[in-house]
Amino acid sequence: MRSSGKHVQLRWEGAAGRQPEGKLLVQVQELKAAGQGLLGQLENHPSLARSIPEPVDINASVLRYTGSWSGSSVSLRYSRYELPDGAVNDRFALALIGQEVCICLARVPSSVAEAALDDWLAQWTCD
Repeated sequence: MRSSGKHVQLRWEGAAGRQPEGKLLVQVQELKAAGQGLLGQLENHPSLARSIPEPVDINASVLRYTGSWSGSSVSLRYSRYELPDGAVNDRFALALIGQEVCICLARVPSSVAEAALDDWLAQWTCD
């Protein structure tokens, strides 16, 4: 299914044993180093619970989704450490809790054809 509607800002949280309520398949439109914020490097200090190592901002178009979804594009701050070779136009699957929390992210293999994306997304799990 394709989505229509608004832009959604997602928040990253670890899965902590939770199962996703929905999944998105997105295509990266922009991938850039995250801004420093008001407190600079202190804002991303490892001792802070919400810090993300080497954060990058991902902006992506929603190509497919499962469950209830209403956005046509998403943004997510994620760790470059976990996504070392991510690039513009890459396709990723995101596992969601509700409409705003991403608990898992994985690159869609380049061998998956456009016609097979719905089936691939339906079978994909967070591992």
